[in-house]
Amino acid sequence: MVQSVELLADHAVDDWIWTQWRALEAAGLPSQVRHGSLTNWPHVTLAVADAIPAAIDAGLSAVVEAALPMPMRVGGVIWFPGRRHVVARAIIASDALLGVHAEIAARLDGLDGRGARMAPGAWTPHITLARGVRTEQLGEVMAVLAGVDGIAEEHEGIFTACRRWDSDAKITWEL
Repeated sequence: MVQSVELLADHAVDDWIWTQWRALEAAGLPSQVRHGSLTNWPHVTLAVADAIPAAIDAGLSAVVEAALPMPMRVGGVIWFPGRRHVVARAIIASDALLGVHAEIAARLDGLDGRGARMAPGAWTPHITLARGVRTEQLGEVMAVLAGVDGIAEEHEGIFTACRRWDSDAKITWEL
């Protein structure tokens, strides 16, 4: 029961992320490849809320239309600890990206389910590679990713689109 606003990257970045997803899956490790939804695609989540009224979409669209296309840089592999960890690629936070994030956050101000980690100043932009990674799998995940071409380098790309996602309806639409 979550809705989100997500940035999408160009095909070169998508292909490179899918290569990492597939490498993890081929090794029998958690991977976003296993996320069975047709809406599963590499993305950077800008904001989440329990529900985002459709009336807000026009304002959200205006923010992203003014910013896109936007250069992006994909940084190193990071992980978010928890009972089950999340492994991701960091997105280097440019002034432009942080500005769009702050504007989107302001337009969603007051909605339920926003989450403290999504607030400006607390947000870590990233593209998820795997969820549900057990602590004992972290070394193997890193070893598998180390075998992917270009894994140790930053990748340049372009944010080309922004979409909304509704987890209840299992649909996305472009802003």
